[in-house]
Amino acid sequence: MQSNKTCPILEQYLNYLTIIKGRSNNTILEYRIDILYFFKFISEIRRIPQVNFDFSYIDINFIKSISINDMYFFISYCQTDLSSSARNQG
Repeated sequence: MQSNKTCPILEQYLNYLTIIKGRSNNTILEYRIDILYFFKFISEIRRIPQVNFDFSYIDINFIKSISINDMYFFISYCQTDLSSSARNQG
């Protein structure tokens, strides 16, 4: 997933991982993709309209509002829905 506009809080976190923790560029790219995919999923279940993968609306309040049940739902979605669509393509 390529974001046209990411969220500043995510970019701050990724910069921290790059500069302070010394993570590789490939790791940062994969983290960005995965986190934005998660944000997209949460936005969809909350029916937050999105245009052109614009994640600029995500702020600390949005992140704090994510519950453990949201995370479990996402994990379940990844394990079931994504696995079955990969099997159907193969």
